[in-house]
Amino acid sequence: MARSLSFVLTIVLLNLMKSEIKGSGFGSDGSTSINDDRPFRMNKINLIFQKAKRILPENVLPKLYSELSVQDRLEIEWKKQKASGLDEYGEQEAMLRRKFLSILNQFDLLDVYADDFKNAENSVLGKEDETPFAKALKMKLQREILRSVLTGS
Repeated sequence: MARSLSFVLTIVLLNLMKSEIKGSGFGSDGSTSINDDRPFRMNKINLIFQKAKRILPENVLPKLYSELSVQDRLEIEWKKQKASGLDEYGEQEAMLRRKFLSILNQFDLLDVYADDFKNAENSVLGKEDETPFAKALKMKLQREILRSVLTGS
């Protein structure tokens, strides 16, 4: 009896130690970490985080990671709700966009997002390269639009 009890306790302790080691990463369940290539389920969030890892200092990345992981989870939940027809008027989508833009603004990544948006738009529409002046003007307008959406004005 005592032998089987000690065996069960040993198994329980090993499982606890395993979960402690696994849970030590940045992810809530320890399955992903800040060093993974694709720590998030949403591609746009992975792209932003990969660029942010090159731009931002190391001490800021854990905070950004936690903010983006919450955003990632909310966007996945929203997709499920949209598929069920629960966000008929797009109110939750608008709230998620404002929240995402506020995260980008908080970490000064609006320019990165504007660059990605412009590149994706050009590749979809098949636009040719423009003059440097036109590119700079468009970038400035996109930043102003993003900031106005963020502030709600």
